[in-house]
Amino acid sequence: SAVSLSAFAFTVAGVLPPSHEVFHGKVNPAGVWCQLLGMMTFLSALFYWHEVRGLFPGRGQMVFLDKTCVHQTDMELKRQGIERLPAFLSYSWSMVVLYSETYLQKLWTVYELATFLLLFPGGLLQVQPVLFPKFVLAGVLLICLSRLIFAVYYLPSIVAKIEQVEWSVDPALTLNFVAFLPPIMGLAIACRWWAREFDNIHKCVETFTIKKASCLDARDRQIVERNVAELARHVGLVAPGAGSDEALASFDELVQREVPYLLRASLGRVGIPFRHAVMMFAVYFPYTLDMIAGYVLAGQHEARMVLGSVLWCVSMCFGIGPLCVALCFLLTRASLCLTSAGGKLFGVGCVALTTNVAYGELRLRVSNTLYSRGMKPSGNLALFLLFDAFLVLVAFVVFRRPRLAAPKRRPETDSNDSHDDDDDSSSVSGER
Repeated sequence: SAVSLSAFAFTVAGVLPPSHEVFHGKVNPAGVWCQLLGMMTFLSALFYWHEVRGLFPGRGQMVFLDKTCVHQTDMELKRQGIERLPAFLSYSWSMVVLYSETYLQKLWTVYELATFLLLFPGGLLQVQPVLFPKFVLAGVLLICLSRLIFAVYYLPSIVAKIEQVEWSVDPALTLNFVAFLPPIMGLAIACRWWAREFDNIHKCVETFTIKKASCLDARDRQIVERNVAELARHVGLVAPGAGSDEALASFDELVQREVPYLLRASLGRVGIPFRHAVMMFAVYFPYTLDMIAGYVLAGQHEARMVLGSVLWCVSMCFGIGPLCVALCFLLTRASLCLTSAGGKLFGVGCVALTTNVAYGELRLRVSNTLYSRGMKPSGNLALFLLFDAFLVLVAFVVFRRPRLAAPKRRPETDSNDSHDDDDDSSSVSGER
């Protein structure tokens, strides 16, 4: 971010005092402000940018928010809004579903989902579980904790005390295990929580029926069910002369068949979008700037140093980190069959230990080794570049989102499912 780059410039210029760390037995200057100010700005923007954005002139993206765009107190205006909901959605090129455990249990949200699926079978439906931001934020904070542990460990005063102790094992190896075990243990717990919610979504979809959807006002049910049935007949999901029950049953089948695929398209094959897995390791972006600032302050500002640091950052943020998150999530889903208290604890421990070993081996044995060799005067960074390319390719395959096919329609339909792609708008649907 601009704040991290500014902190980098001020550190190199001597305006901000550097820290010092022990690396290969030598005390070297190291930046710290890029991480500190960069992550503070990142978290502040994450929580408050939507309010700051409103202070600037200009219009942001236009959205149709159901709860504010359909009248909630005047029953006649409310009825007209319900009946014309397809017209509103026809001007939206995408729909954002703020998914909670009650989303498919409420008639209003089901109606909006029905309208969008029937009008735009190939449209962009983005499913954003309301609990997912907490999962990502927990991952960010846990990785920041590991960075803090390393920053303290490599302080000259701490290293001097550690060297006074006789160790039967390599202290650096022990540090990596100890520093990453608590964050990865927390990540395993968060993954279990999210994996359970992810599986519950699929179970809820499998038993979905619009007839059982709850509605605060019974007068809305008749209007909504009639509109869904008419829309199903209009777009050719059922025959023009089909009854209401047949039309609603066809819609139930559509939801049960399509929503799981839409979830995979929105959340990826492992239940976590790649961009969110990358953001869990966001602290390594400003950390890399601090690394480069330390090299500049030490007079080692060759292009090899900068390129090697960038390659190391790429390997951590776009390869090793996200792949270990995927490994942790997939192992956690496989351990959901352990339902007893002891079984859950055993499962979380095994997942955390396996992920920690995989992360440590890839980070220490591969990425750090390639980085150290590349930093030598005779070093070659080509192998590191190939390693990064391989990691990113594997991550792309693991997190790749499947392409979705449009639901089958009756051939005699004369509906027009096209919509204006030039309209820069979207609709937002969430729990009422």
